Amino acid sequence: MQPQNESMAIALWFKPTSEAIESYGIDSIRLLTAAGVDEDSMSDPWKFYPVSIRNRVFQMAVEQTGDACFGLRVAEFMRPPMMGHLGYSLLASSTLLAMFSRLERFFQLVSMDGEHRVEEVEDGYRVNIIVLEPSVSFEAMDAWMGVLTKLCRDMYSPGFSPVRLEFVRPPPGGCAKRMEEWFGCPISFSSDRLAMYIDAAAIHAKLPGAVRELARAQDEVLAGFLVKHRKADILTRTKVLIADSLPGGDCSKELIASQCNISARTLQNKLGECGVTYAGLLDSVREQLALSYVRQPHHNLTEITYLLGFCDSSSFSRAFKRWTGVPPSEFEREGGVGGV
Repeated sequence: MQPQNESMAIALWFKPTSEAIESYGIDSIRLLTAAGVDEDSMSDPWKFYPVSIRNRVFQMAVEQTGDACFGLRVAEFMRPPMMGHLGYSLLASSTLLAMFSRLERFFQLVSMDGEHRVEEVEDGYRVNIIVLEPSVSFEAMDAWMGVLTKLCRDMYSPGFSPVRLEFVRPPPGGCAKRMEEWFGCPISFSSDRLAMYIDAAAIHAKLPGAVRELARAQDEVLAGFLVKHRKADILTRTKVLIADSLPGGDCSKELIASQCNISARTLQNKLGECGVTYAGLLDSVREQLALSYVRQPHHNLTEITYLLGFCDSSSFSRAFKRWTGVPPSEFEREGGVGGV
């Protein structure tokens, strides 16, 4: 069961993470599957999934590889084209400051677990990565700081190093020195912020790959994605909260709305903008889960009834027949084909 109100992240992380795992001679598909990654997420880089699954992937990878710096290995395999329009927009930026400003504007398209803020400080600029999800793993933070540094090296200079870095994590066992060597700068661990410091000359330098027209065109596409994403965000979040609440028996619109910190009317209006009603979404989530549970031999009818929040088995059976055209028992006998 996923934590309530959990942030979501995009599945594009699975490609570089898979390549990093394979570089140690480990079967990445087996590890990702064991961590809870479904096949759709592996093949669809723009699907969102709970941050807790990404955390499990990183943590299991560290355990199996024995590399406390695994996040840096992932950063080495992340390439801008993997980020789609956002990656091309970043690559076409005129300066590193413009690149970081784009990340500040569009980072929600990559993950809902953090934000970027760029500010001028006494010795240059500070890029703040504000972590909004308390459960984000240290390895994921390492990886993202590595990605940002690698972007600067690819776009500005292979010899680029930040002035210094601040990590909220404690020093990783046997890995702190390697991190300083990889980033090429001093690192403050156990800090109260996750931040990268860049000198003014580097952040304002004109980049050789700058293409203003391409950057603007990509920005327009990204702006459209952002509008759709903000509407879809409430849809994804509501689905997760419904699934989480079903076994408890209370999956009312009022409960879900309170967990989103909005009123029931506001929730209904936001769902309406996505073309759905709360009742319809609740029914859809139950149907999807029911089809999954019925195909799993270790779940009996009573257990499924409980997991889906129905008051009794007959209510579940009626709903299942409405969804598939057959009762659960017949659906099982026919190998899960029924009327679907």
